[in-house]
Amino acid sequence: MAQLQQLIRDEAGSAGEHWLVDAEGRSLMRDEATRILPDAAGRYGMQWLEGRDQALLWDTLPSTGWRLVSRLRLPDDSAWQKALPWLSIGLIMGNVLIFAGFVMVLYWRMQREEEGWQAALAGLGGWLTRLGETPPSHEDTSYTTLETMLARLEPHLRERASSDDWDMVSWSGRLQLPALLTEGGMLVGLNPTLAGLMGERPDAFRGTTLSAWLAPRLVDDQHRRIRLTDARGDTREYRLECLTVQGEHTVWGLFDQADIDDTLHQLRVARDQAREDARLKSGYLDHLRQELESVLTDMAARDDQDSPGTAALRKRLDDALMLLETLTERPKGPEAAAQESRPRVLVVDDGPVNTLLACSVLERLGCQVETATSGEEALALAEHRSFDLVFMDIYMPSLDGMETSRRWRRLERRLARGHASVLVALTANVTEAGREAFLQAGMDDCLAKPYRPGDLVAMVRRWLGTANPSDE
Repeated sequence: MAQLQQLIRDEAGSAGEHWLVDAEGRSLMRDEATRILPDAAGRYGMQWLEGRDQALLWDTLPSTGWRLVSRLRLPDDSAWQKALPWLSIGLIMGNVLIFAGFVMVLYWRMQREEEGWQAALAGLGGWLTRLGETPPSHEDTSYTTLETMLARLEPHLRERASSDDWDMVSWSGRLQLPALLTEGGMLVGLNPTLAGLMGERPDAFRGTTLSAWLAPRLVDDQHRRIRLTDARGDTREYRLECLTVQGEHTVWGLFDQADIDDTLHQLRVARDQAREDARLKSGYLDHLRQELESVLTDMAARDDQDSPGTAALRKRLDDALMLLETLTERPKGPEAAAQESRPRVLVVDDGPVNTLLACSVLERLGCQVETATSGEEALALAEHRSFDLVFMDIYMPSLDGMETSRRWRRLERRLARGHASVLVALTANVTEAGREAFLQAGMDDCLAKPYRPGDLVAMVRRWLGTANPSDE
């Protein structure tokens, strides 16, 4: 109101009084000084007051229907009184135009605020839809609609706040490699490294689905290889890898394919060199063993073999020969080869009945079976040996199957093993959303609990192609 009064004074001057009234003639600015227009007052006009030394002038604002009313005291001058109506009408018309512009700007800003309010309510409604609830209409922009949405979202927000152990947005922002953050399959944003690489804002693709973002850039769907064009116009290939999952949030890292290929090439060269060195050393050791056997044979044929010096020397040569026998590579026997060819399977389950059933069926299939009752125990076993197939229970007391699988995959990458284990989730909740969550955690398949022996056999055959005829 103070700004409105100042605007009137600036435009109409300080002489006289000015105020606004609504279409019914009620004052909008001064409740203590009610102004009554003539009964026959039209949209604009003038009326002399108090012996023609004062004049009442009014005009109507076209956008609101309000009337701007001015009361001016006139000097005792007939020429001035004759000219006053026209001057006043001109002044009022100018003020009307100014106020019309002011009201239009105000109306435009209010429209923008309402559109922003509707967009915010639509966003909250989208959250409710993803949570499986029917949102109220966001066309109703009242505070009641907002309170209703917040009341329905509050339990889910509390649950998420209690389950989130760390801020994934901040963590992904500190990563030095290009990465992007998704929530429920929708892009939340790019981390600073990826945003700088692409020359985009971190929130440039907010609200876009991950599949839509990947579609124009995807090169190899099976290996998740994509092609990115940076801000300078250079194009490079990257491999998309799931770094971590927390609730509905997932952080995806982009690894430069050229660096990966170069690293793999160096590893292969080092592996081949190590194999050649091992082969040469094994040959040298075998040759030395043969020479020692020849020396021992010659000593056995000598006459003085029973002398103390000869016996001591023979004992030392026997010890050296035993050491060489241990170091020299020998072809593995049939039993050892058969033992190593059997697939290694790990069952991670804190339920003794399920574990016993799985071990019985898998051993009949000819598998080498080991068990673990917790995620920590499973990871400790993975540190020392590799497994072909792992059945992973999802709901375990300390470390659940999802987090255990994520750590398992990180461990495999750190140890650089030749092949990755097949991880199969054991869960009673087999849904499409659950399958997607298992895949993002690094698992390959899932098996519904409770399962039958035939289900285990089918899963082993599916991934390992191994079956003992006795299991028929």
